[in-house]
Amino acid sequence: MPDLLDRCIKLDASFYAEIISNESSEFLNVLGLLQLMRLCRVFRVLRRIPGMWIMLYTLHASMKELVLIMAILCVSTLFFASCMYYLDGSGQFSSVPVSCWWGITTLTTLGYGDMVPSTLSARVVGMACSIAGALMLSLTIPTLINNFLSMYHNIKYMVFKEEVFLKLHRNTELNETGFKVY
Repeated sequence: MPDLLDRCIKLDASFYAEIISNESSEFLNVLGLLQLMRLCRVFRVLRRIPGMWIMLYTLHASMKELVLIMAILCVSTLFFASCMYYLDGSGQFSSVPVSCWWGITTLTTLGYGDMVPSTLSARVVGMACSIAGALMLSLTIPTLINNFLSMYHNIKYMVFKEEVFLKLHRNTELNETGFKVY
């Protein structure tokens, strides 16, 4: 399939010139999208990497915790952004959605520093927001790590069990008389 796409993309140059001269760039956008579709080959390679399977199993097993983290992040962001909008008078926090940017970067401990509270009460809210973000991450990340470790040990045990089974199966092959062959 990728070779076919390469052949389609490397068509006659005069054909491309005609398309460009007609200012019909829609066809070129489709060709660009087809080139991006070639990146999907990476997913075929990822199927063969055991670490990726462990990560996918961990994400699937931790879905409740991830939903909880996102819900807490959304509610906390709205709360702290609203507080910052009403308490800061510098004009940086011109609306609640603009303040949400500050809330997300502060709760996730990223902190760009592009928006800084100016009043004392807004600084107290900022301090509470950063502490709440650190607590949110520190209380939920260990459950994800625990799920990862349990998935890792389960897959390691299954691989070990399969290797033992194959060794036993090879050692207990029978010949035509029904006796074991060593």
